[in-house]
Amino acid sequence: PYIADDALKAEAATAMIKIAEAISFDFRQETEAVLREVAETCKDEAVQKQVADALRRIGQYDDHITAWLVSKSYTEKKKNNKQLFDIEFEPEKPDAKNVKWTAICGGKDRSKAWKVDLREFDNGSNRVAYLRSWVRSDKEQKARLEIGSDDGVKVWLNGAVSHTQNVNRALAVGQDKVEVALKEGWNDLMLKVTQGGADWAASVRVRAADGSALPGVLLLGDPKALQAAASDLGNGDQRTQAAEILTKMVDAISVVYPDETKAALKKAAELAKDDSVRKEISGLLDKSSKFEDYITTWQLSGPHLQDGVDGKSLFDVAFPPENPDHAGATWSPMPANLDPKQPWCMLIEKALGGDHRAAYLRTYVWSPKKQDARLELGSDDGLKVWLNGEVVHANNALRAIGPAQDKVNVTLREGWNSLLLKITQSGGHWAACARFRDPNGFHLDGLKTQAETPPGMKFVPIPPKELPKPAPAAKAPAKAEPEKPKPVPTEADIKKMTDAMPSQARVKPVKLRKLLVFSACTGHAHGSIPWCAKAFEIMGKKTGAFEAVVSDDVANFEPDKIQQFDAICFNNTTGNFFQPRDLGKLPKEQQDAAKARDERAKKSLLDFVAGGKGIVGIHAATDAQYQQWADYGKLMGGYFSGHPWNEVVTVKIDDPGHPVNAAFQGKSFEVADEIYQFKDPYSREALRVLLSLDTAKTKMDKGDKIRRTDGDFAVSWVRSYGKGRVFYCSLGHRNEIFWNPTVLQHYLDGIQFAFGDLQADTTPSAALAR
Repeated sequence: PYIADDALKAEAATAMIKIAEAISFDFRQETEAVLREVAETCKDEAVQKQVADALRRIGQYDDHITAWLVSKSYTEKKKNNKQLFDIEFEPEKPDAKNVKWTAICGGKDRSKAWKVDLREFDNGSNRVAYLRSWVRSDKEQKARLEIGSDDGVKVWLNGAVSHTQNVNRALAVGQDKVEVALKEGWNDLMLKVTQGGADWAASVRVRAADGSALPGVLLLGDPKALQAAASDLGNGDQRTQAAEILTKMVDAISVVYPDETKAALKKAAELAKDDSVRKEISGLLDKSSKFEDYITTWQLSGPHLQDGVDGKSLFDVAFPPENPDHAGATWSPMPANLDPKQPWCMLIEKALGGDHRAAYLRTYVWSPKKQDARLELGSDDGLKVWLNGEVVHANNALRAIGPAQDKVNVTLREGWNSLLLKITQSGGHWAACARFRDPNGFHLDGLKTQAETPPGMKFVPIPPKELPKPAPAAKAPAKAEPEKPKPVPTEADIKKMTDAMPSQARVKPVKLRKLLVFSACTGHAHGSIPWCAKAFEIMGKKTGAFEAVVSDDVANFEPDKIQQFDAICFNNTTGNFFQPRDLGKLPKEQQDAAKARDERAKKSLLDFVAGGKGIVGIHAATDAQYQQWADYGKLMGGYFSGHPWNEVVTVKIDDPGHPVNAAFQGKSFEVADEIYQFKDPYSREALRVLLSLDTAKTKMDKGDKIRRTDGDFAVSWVRSYGKGRVFYCSLGHRNEIFWNPTVLQHYLDGIQFAFGDLQADTTPSAALAR
């Protein structure tokens, strides 16, 4: 009614536009109808523009191909991405038969599915990969391919090159617009996408020549295209391509559209003329059932860990997600399809790093009635499961994940049901999967899932069903044993540090410098923390380069206190280090105060560095914050993703002439320590890498502990952040690192760089290589 009121018309129209756009994904046609009604009713120029902009945003991801085959990546030594652009790799060769393709389907959310993120397959630089898909047209017609890429792209349509763009750029929708001619039936589309560094992605949508929707066209990722392929098995002209599409694409598409895929396969089995094709489709039909119904909408909490406690022992440690109503737990959306080869699997290791920790996944399942069901589960490693607050399954296993490893008979109540999974991690991969089936293992009709908590839904843990244990006989109260003192450097250790320490600073400080050495942890607390703190105290005093203030008081990060420091050293900090370790057990008022302090500290730190101050990160400083504070990962330069090595390794000097590397005199060196690998946002596009693991001189037989495929295992780097500077070195797990003279000199040079006293270039390594 308000939109008809002249006084309120513009304000009401603006509100309706916002609401309509918010629900447009689920109610596309209704949304567009409402927006057009607003435009007709309210002729205000500003409202008209808002409607036009909203319609554009709603439709900006339309008509994109969302299902693809992805090749492995290809590279050649000493060739950059622009040089690789014109090299003919296997997928370009006529009748290429040795290409291993991985099928992917981006899902139903157009805002995410429109692009292919190739860094999910290989996060290296200076390489290429190929994408392949098919477009079905009901007649010969002209079309426009709207292509986006990061970086360069070459396009083939039906075997002929139709577009080339050898560039370095960021991806955007429809960067290149290419006029093409579609033939009737299936059109084979292939892209070659180059990667210089940082992001790596591509997108294609098919439109009419004027940019409008093109009628009579089906794109893979739309279940109707799969159904058309099934029908074409009975069409002699299209049979060969239709069979190839079905056999190669069904696995990926079935995860997103299980019912439509099954219907298409049943139709294909009826129409297939060739016995071998019919047999293959029959196998795909069985396989699609194997992976249907797996839940892909979850929220994630973690990582949760305790000092010195291994993954298997964490199984029975109750973390905040197990509290009533999950009090004290932090949740974030769990990305789906992180493993294109196993899209039914929630790959926790891609969202959270590290070993010997636990994570929780929660979701809500709606059932149209009270009914018996079978909950089928898989995990790597241990798995504990709550349904409506009751523990229904516990398996403290060490294993690789597989579908339906555990089967549990449960009862779903009518309406919403809460499902909570706890998954422990002892090393290697870290993943889970879950689905509900009927008691005989077949599809269960009428279920739907959502990650958001339904209104009024509470998590109320139900105590395990077991008899209470008899109370022990009364005893005289035992004397509390005194808490064992934590290890600290001995006098002998302090002497070794002092003797190994540089005698003077590399450069004279511009002024008296102050370094805060901060070592707070809510994750694993490294035993070397006191040794690092003492070493930096000694370093400051002996060299005169700075005064070290050793303190874990978060109050030092308040805006009015942080400016007294010239740089802050994060000494093996892990977890959400600005929050108290026992946050979930505190009264609500104290929890609220702690969370507010945490937010102030985060903002204050970012402002501190961006404004011109410095950060020093030692070893586990990258094993912190994760999804709770993504800006920290960007600031530090990357996140910890496991430590395949804790032994003697060889470290090479990536940048021999860099001032912060002067201690090594251009020579590689051996060191015994725990060596990290890193995940996003780590990239040589953003960092000046100083040291890295020499893989040719280091044992690489670590199996699936090694997750990077590009052999890039950085050990030390520098970067700029706003007007400030960041120095990070992953050495620092073992105590003896802190009396290694060369490493100590490297630390000192890095600290002086962070202060701004030692001038050094921070141009990213990838830019130097071009």
